[in-house]
Amino acid sequence: MNLLAVKEVKVTDRGGKDIPCDGEKVRRTYAVAGVKRSDVDDSINMLNMLAGGLGRRGCKISSVDREAPRGELVKKDSRVKTVTTSSRKNNFVVSGEAECLRMN
Repeated sequence: MNLLAVKEVKVTDRGGKDIPCDGEKVRRTYAVAGVKRSDVDDSINMLNMLAGGLGRRGCKISSVDREAPRGELVKKDSRVKTVTTSSRKNNFVVSGEAECLRMN
């Protein structure tokens, strides 16, 4: 995570649990939170760094809200949506969820 200019990263949702949705389908969620290093000067730069790191892993930006600030990325081959947020208080959250999928 040093490449993303963060510290104090904590896993807040490890995933691994099947969450029922749409009848007999399930989804999984995950989340991490942390603090930006002091050399990251604003929330938009933090989101750009997070998006860059996720982009190197195959995620594509699907939407951005600079006011929130919030970004949404998707990785179609794994059917996962990832949301990045970064507050003005130097905190950030990366959370995600898989699409509702039928389990066999």
